[in-house]
Amino acid sequence: MRDTSNSCILRVVLCVWFMTVPALLSAQNEPIKYIGPGSCAATSCHGSVKPIAGSRILQNEYSTWIIKDKHSRAYQALTGDVGERMVHILKLAAKAEEASKCLACHALNPAPEQRGRAFEISEGVSCENCHGPASAWLGPHTTKSWAHEKSVALGMHDTRDVIHRTEKCLECHLGTQNNSSITR
Repeated sequence: MRDTSNSCILRVVLCVWFMTVPALLSAQNEPIKYIGPGSCAATSCHGSVKPIAGSRILQNEYSTWIIKDKHSRAYQALTGDVGERMVHILKLAAKAEEASKCLACHALNPAPEQRGRAFEISEGVSCENCHGPASAWLGPHTTKSWAHEKSVALGMHDTRDVIHRTEKCLECHLGTQNNSSITR
């Protein structure tokens, strides 16, 4: 009986290994892409209306972002009178909603080859601005046995690390040498 049980466990371990390793290797060979906030919106993911009790992940993060968070409307700030005024003050050649200096902080604006779907820049500052391009880690990170470190290895930004999270926020809310920023 014990030999049968050990044999069964070995088969399961080998099966999982043969399924996981090729997926990780192929994900590493493909360019990492941004796939947009809609990928996180399902009620079983981060789009629940109410927080899930007893979990570190509330699963209502998308719903909170889209309804309450000004980041979801960051792009809209570029399209009105304030955007036009900022273009004038900063002496930019393009409209605010087209200027890379503005889009760097008011939208998710990856290079075209990094976009994994029909991209809507008007979605503002969304999940992947902070959490990184999700094409390689989005599916696997939903499984119970998937370690956070695996997602980080596949391009997820480690927002659990308070220093890294703060640096990520400050890129827009303070600016960097490459991207001086003006915020409220």
